[in-house]
Amino acid sequence: MRPPSPGLPFWLADLACVGINGRLVTLNTISENNAVIDFINNVTRTNSTFTPTDLDIFGNLRVWIGLRFDSSADNSWWTDGTRVDQGFQYGNALNPGLPNSCYAIWTRSDFWVWQPQPCYQNLPAFMCEVAGWDGRTR
Repeated sequence: MRPPSPGLPFWLADLACVGINGRLVTLNTISENNAVIDFINNVTRTNSTFTPTDLDIFGNLRVWIGLRFDSSADNSWWTDGTRVDQGFQYGNALNPGLPNSCYAIWTRSDFWVWQPQPCYQNLPAFMCEVAGWDGRTR
């Protein structure tokens, strides 16, 4: 989803997802991660939803996902309630040197990475998951 400029912080992005009976996306498997990356890249390539001002200086679109890291895996969670150390993790993405951070996917056509962000930072996009929605019909 693309919020109005200048974007939304993590908590308001999650609240926007709750408003459509969803939550920020939880990435449980590498295939889910890859599907989200492909979806984001397809949206940015095929329409004008995002403008150059929505991109960072490297051309990345930054998209909130539902991961919040507190100070350790014991007290850090996905928005669906899954602990961060259970299920899929992208490499060494969790950075204990950045406590109280929320995660975004930074992506451009040939690159993606999970990146910690200050939770209060406004980002230009967020990805919701809604139970029972297949992306084509409601």
